[in-house]
Amino acid sequence: MGTPRPHIVHAAAPDRAEALARELAQVLEQCGDAVVVKDLNAVVTFWNREATSLYGFTAEEAIGKPLRMLHAAELSEADYERLLVRVRSGRPTSSVSERHRKDGKAIRVSASPYIRCRKCRFDDAAQYGF
Repeated sequence: MGTPRPHIVHAAAPDRAEALARELAQVLEQCGDAVVVKDLNAVVTFWNREATSLYGFTAEEAIGKPLRMLHAAELSEADYERLLVRVRSGRPTSSVSERHRKDGKAIRVSASPYIRCRKCRFDDAAQYGF
């Protein structure tokens, strides 16, 4: 039977790409883990209800904000720059670290390797997604 091939949506099918993006968002919203998707500048593009439960920020407060503002403010400038280099290079990251909730409470979180982002175009604006 072989290895399953990934489903690819061509730029000629923007309606289908948008439908797939909505379906993916629905799946991620129902996931039992906190899911935070960010673009290559570490700006949050998706935040599910488990992320709200964990960090205390609503999706409306989080989406469009730099990840650093939300829960990584304690990182030094050098550490934050190293994080951005890893994100932009596509190198998977995995760590257990201390972050802070909206109320200031420190929490330990385990970040799993992310799926390398691929540039997607749904309209004139470039968006990043899985």
